[in-house]
Amino acid sequence: MYYTYLLKLNDGNFYAGSTQDIKRRLLDHEQGKNISTKSKRPLELVWFSGFRNKNLAQNFENYLKSSSASALPKLPKSVVFLTQKQA
Repeated sequence: MYYTYLLKLNDGNFYAGSTQDIKRRLLDHEQGKNISTKSKRPLELVWFSGFRNKNLAQNFENYLKSSSASALPKLPKSVVFLTQKQA
């Protein structure tokens, strides 16, 4: 299984990524091993989804990073986000 995930960064922005091992990848982010998120810690896992294969996960990651993703509806503040401890 492969995963696409969304992190909320300490500056209020979001980071989309994909991985086969989500627990290891989150630990990498928390430990500052990712240059894109290193200076934006602490961060919070707010969403993830599993995919059958790497290609599907990476395609959805790319979609989230594209301007097309702005068509997604904004989530209301009442939505409960996942925390890293629940991953």
